[in-house]
Order: sequence, then C-alpha cells, then structure tokens
Amino acid sequence: MNKSELLYVAHIIDAIDAIEEFVKDCDFSRFTNDRMRYDATVRNLQTIAEATQKLSPATKSYYPQIPWQNISGFRNILVHDYLEGVDSEIIWSVIFKELPVLKSCMLLARERITNKHNVYESYERIADWFDKHRSRDLFEKPYLEMVVSYLKSGAKVLDLGCGMGEPIAQYFIEQGFDVTGVDGSTKLIELAELRFPKSKFIVADMRGFFLHEKFDLVIAWHSLFHLTQEEQRKMFKTFALLANESGLLLFTSDANEGEIWTNNGGENLYHASLSIDEYKSLLVNNGFQIIINKVADKKCGDATVWVARKEKIY
Repeated sequence: MNKSELLYVAHIIDAIDAIEEFVKDCDFSRFTNDRMRYDATVRNLQTIAEATQKLSPATKSYYPQIPWQNISGFRNILVHDYLEGVDSEIIWSVIFKELPVLKSCMLLARERITNKHNVYESYERIADWFDKHRSRDLFEKPYLEMVVSYLKSGAKVLDLGCGMGEPIAQYFIEQGFDVTGVDGSTKLIELAELRFPKSKFIVADMRGFFLHEKFDLVIAWHSLFHLTQEEQRKMFKTFALLANESGLLLFTSDANEGEIWTNNGGENLYHASLSIDEYKSLLVNNGFQIIINKVADKKCGDATVWVARKEKIY
C-alpha cells in the first residue's frame, strides 16, 4: 500500500463516519422520509464504492471477508440507477451489516500503512520480548566469518539495525573490531550500551543515515527488509556513501519480491523485498561487486544473504 492508497482508505473511513452520524438515533422510516439525510448517505456510499476501486489487489487480499466485487457492483447501481430509485431497504441493510465490517478492515489497513513506514516504533514496544526471543545461536556465523576474512585488525564496522547488539554486533566486538551500532529503538540501544559500554551506539533511523566517517564493513542483517521497497532502493546510495573504498556490505533479503506482515510479540511487523535481479542491479549501479548471493539459505532461517564489495575507483 502506498501513500496515495492511504488517502483512499481515509476517504472510506471518513465516509463511513459521516453515514454513522446521518443514521444516529434514526429509524428506517425517518431515514427514508428525510431527503437530505437520505441523499447525503447515498453520496457517501458512492464515495466508499469508488474509493474501494482504487485499492490495490494486494491490499484487498488481506481482507477476504469483504465482498469487493459486490461493492463495485453496488457502486454501479448507485450511480446508474439512482434516478429510477434504489431499494431503500438494501441501503439500510448495507449501513448496518456491511459498513461496520468494512470500517474495521480499513482501520486495520490504516494502521498497517502507518506501521509500514515506522517499524522501529513497533520494536520500541516489544523491546523486552525481542531481547528475550532473538536467537543467540549465531546461525549467521559462516557469513560473519567469511566477511571477517576480508577485514584487517581493528577494522571499522557499522551495524545498521543493531537492536540490542546481540548477536551480530557482539560477534564483531569480541573479534576486536571497532563497532558502531545504529537502531531506531531507544530501548534496544540502551540495552546495547549497557552490555557493550566500550562500543558506540546511536539512536537513529537508517534511512538516509550519514556519518562523517566511512566503514570497512556495513551490515544490514534482518533490518533492510523492514523498509518499503522504495526506501530500500534509496538505501544503496547510503551504503555506498558509508563504505570505505573496497569496503564490504552484508545484508539479507527475502527470496521473492513482495511485502508481508508477521506477528512478533503482538506487533504486526512489516517486511518487504525487491527481486533478486533488482538487488543485483542496485549493487552494481552503486559501485559494488557481488561476492555472495545465497538465496533462501535453509541453514540461515531461509534468509537470502548478500555480501558485496565496493569496487575501487581508479
């Protein structure tokens, strides 16, 4: 769902709110005999029906309980058969049987799009749960060891989306590297600072993040995929700006293009991925040479793992 789609969701909610006011403390007889009230209701029903036609198939698929085709057909009836008269009992039934369900779904959709752009706020609410449930088994270790083989002693590492610093930042700290961690959750950063007081941790949004220093390794492990597809595309320029000449980039994605939400600690967390081909193009176009592209690694929680190296400019 994009921002323009959110406007249509808002139109639907506003129109339903208006209809609820029109029929408040009103019986069927009064409703049908009050021409202004009746006409205003029909106009708002038209708005609802037209706005639903602007929603994407992906958004509609999240709410199969809504008869989307019937709403579209109802819109045609309201527009084309209005002069001949629309069955008032059908309108009355729609108001009290169908609109409450639609409103509930659109409120969820509005919440979904809001969370989509600020996943770090959800992590702030589930910080304790995430700290407890995030695996420390270090199934990521083969990839971490591989990038370490490219690094010099004391190399500078930037972990974007570091959480509480465990286990990714911790691994590099224990290897003696100069680690900087970045996360949007204040609570998670406070935990990281408490556990690794000698390292630097910053509360910040990774989107457009910039420091006046460059890093030998930039990591976005299980964090890049919390950004929208368009935000991810922009991040590759950020990666290039933050990486040293010949610097490494380590990140994860999904194997398939699309977006999903998953329940984590009671919070609906947004995930998105571009296609494998588009990630390859973004890396190349931003000056990176692909070293590893392991798609859906079963030993790594089905993550698609990427390792790339910034090419030298001669």
